[in-house]
Amino acid sequence: MSPLPRKPWQFRLSRLPRTGLCQALPLLLLLTACPRRFDPRAEEIHGSTPLAESDFRSAEKLVDQGQLAEAEKALGQFRSKYGPAEPLYPLATVHQARALRQLTQPVQAKALLEPLLPSQPVDGWLGSEARRELGLTEYALGNWDAARRLLAPLSPQIVDGEEGAELHATLGDLFRRFDQVESALREYERWAQSKAVRPGELAYVKRQAALLCERLPAPQQESWRKRLGLLPSEGVKAEHPQSLSIGLLVPMQGRDRALGDRVLRGALWAADLLGGGKQPGVPVDLRLRDSSAGAMATLVAELAQEGAQVILTPPTKAEATQASAEAEKLGLLALSLGPRESMTSGTLQLLRTNRSRAQALAQHLVRSGLTTVAVLAPSTSYGQAMTRAFVEGLQGSAVKVVAELPFAENATTFLPEVQKLAKAQPEALFLPVSSSQLELISSQLAAASLVGTYRVSRGPDGEPQQAGTRIKLLLSPAEGMGERLIRSAGRYLQGAVLAPLSVGSLPVGGGSVARLDYGNGEEPTSLDALGFDAVRLVRTACQRLGTADHCTAPALSKALRDGTLEGATGPLGFDGTGQRSAAAMLVRVEGQGLELVSP
Repeated sequence: MSPLPRKPWQFRLSRLPRTGLCQALPLLLLLTACPRRFDPRAEEIHGSTPLAESDFRSAEKLVDQGQLAEAEKALGQFRSKYGPAEPLYPLATVHQARALRQLTQPVQAKALLEPLLPSQPVDGWLGSEARRELGLTEYALGNWDAARRLLAPLSPQIVDGEEGAELHATLGDLFRRFDQVESALREYERWAQSKAVRPGELAYVKRQAALLCERLPAPQQESWRKRLGLLPSEGVKAEHPQSLSIGLLVPMQGRDRALGDRVLRGALWAADLLGGGKQPGVPVDLRLRDSSAGAMATLVAELAQEGAQVILTPPTKAEATQASAEAEKLGLLALSLGPRESMTSGTLQLLRTNRSRAQALAQHLVRSGLTTVAVLAPSTSYGQAMTRAFVEGLQGSAVKVVAELPFAENATTFLPEVQKLAKAQPEALFLPVSSSQLELISSQLAAASLVGTYRVSRGPDGEPQQAGTRIKLLLSPAEGMGERLIRSAGRYLQGAVLAPLSVGSLPVGGGSVARLDYGNGEEPTSLDALGFDAVRLVRTACQRLGTADHCTAPALSKALRDGTLEGATGPLGFDGTGQRSAAAMLVRVEGQGLELVSP
């Protein structure tokens, strides 16, 4: 293999954590009935009848779309209906087991896979796939030796891609655990050179490899450093012995891997571990754990044993709930980067609820003096929940909802809805949609002259001219917004008030919003912003307390509740219950920029 690029990587991570690191959010990339993961010459498997084939393909499609609960149910029904004599039965079993593993039910996945293995030849592609899935399941259960025995023979067989990256990352961690240093380095080398490795993961694997190299005799150490493109400065000694230890739990394999990588990048940037300008605060010792591998109680306990006083939870609901509960049991301070099933005062809730954002938009409408509003929302659970929260926020006010119009989740044209809006003539319109949907809807509203737009030419004073405006105010959470929204649809959104989780790298005038900009043209997401805000917030609070020695969990909890800070997700402050103290961040589209809206 060719050596990795010799690029200086400016980061420092703590002693290596447990990770499997790989696979992407909504990508399950499960083996299909045309399996070519291990052997490009593998023959397709077909059903015994057209009906069996159709039933299997329908269930498989659910897997590919990331609808895991529905897929697991459909695959179970397929297996019950057709039985073991069906040619597609073994593959359906592997699919169902993988869906169960991704649904954090590895015990059930293992129960499905173990009876299957004896009937599948070791050298066959389906036998390899079944063993790979069982190995990953054993890894999720913390059965390291069983996982290594199943996965190690597969490393030379699997092709590059998401599945290969996952396998090499997992094997690298397993070999490290058994002190097989050069085997671990070989797997990390393969992983780092994979086309599927993500930026945050690559930073992690470089540091992992540097730590492993230190355990080799000098000749082998130098050889591996050259192969991996590691610089002499990338050693194991901490630059700052008096550093703040922060435990970070993120999914780094499975369907939520992309979420974890985004949070990781923002956290690394705030910890000065990915280059860029130095952030304020004490030095950080960032300790990472893969939340998709092993029991949450064990992961949090390991971080506590290593000295972490603060736990940053995963961005997913169930894991955020579990991680914060385990941290509180051990007397640690938790910052939740995801929604939780129940709120507790021992955890600071960094992620704002969708409800709070919808109600902030409703209150802004009440203050605007406008008296009629329509709602155009997708017919999804999100759209329905945001609509309820927005309407509840209007209760007791003079604002009347004159129309509630649903649309299909995957809709791209909105002509019928626009015509209904033209008849209803609302003064304001609430759109609980993503930024990409907001682009489409706003342009079609403009085409129907229901909102004002920039004219080709401007007036003598340089201001954009408007004509025929019927809807005076657009309101939207603009999920996932970034520079593209303003660049592509800004002329249709003049005066619109948005409540995004973050504004990416866009500058915001008129207030205190930290700008997260990697400097390479890449647009940071709200998950980057959450990881960034969490680390930066704790660093700054610790700085106020003096040195890292003073930054105990109780002291940090009090400091974070007493102080405020500008963040990439808006002003950062917490009340006595651990919730964000300020209202959700609102921004107004002004020209080709954004202005912070005062409460």
